[in-house]
Amino acid sequence: MNGVSPIISIATRLSWLLSNSWGGVKVKYLYYLRCYSYYKRRGGVIGRMQSWYYGRKFRTLGMRLGFSIGEDVFGYGLVLPHYGTIVVGGTNRIGNFATLHTCTCIADEKSYIGDAFDFATGSIISKHVSIGDNVSTCANSCITTDVASDSLVAGSPAKVVRSGYLPWYIRDGETFNKRVEIIKNIKDSQF
Repeated sequence: MNGVSPIISIATRLSWLLSNSWGGVKVKYLYYLRCYSYYKRRGGVIGRMQSWYYGRKFRTLGMRLGFSIGEDVFGYGLVLPHYGTIVVGGTNRIGNFATLHTCTCIADEKSYIGDAFDFATGSIISKHVSIGDNVSTCANSCITTDVASDSLVAGSPAKVVRSGYLPWYIRDGETFNKRVEIIKNIKDSQF
């Protein structure tokens, strides 16, 4: 990681802590994603060369895994628990600790999605929407309207079926909750 920004290194470690597989090609994909994003913004001759290199690695590995994700979309702590079709447009902004399962699509519609977003298998966001923090979807949901924080949505078109819903990392057990706390401590100590 010689010459790589400490921010990239931290972002990769943060994703690694949340990863179910504790390493492997999904974390390598996230590393290439962060490096590509960093060098693309850096500019200059070295920035352009590194951006080209990491962009090629990012896109090639993305095709192998079935991921098509824009480079500056997610905050830290992104979790991709499975391989398979995941499409996220580059103009969307999604907060920290997002989880995306297989066969999901977030159209390139400049949507804003808060922290701790849990996007279940087969779910779709097809329009410009604003989604609050701690929102989870049920499988095969199609979100077409704004969603308030702390909600569970289901259906096509999706409707709120439960309010006051806990973030996914608290619901999914103590292990993930501890990892999120570690990540927050690392993030706070670095910046």
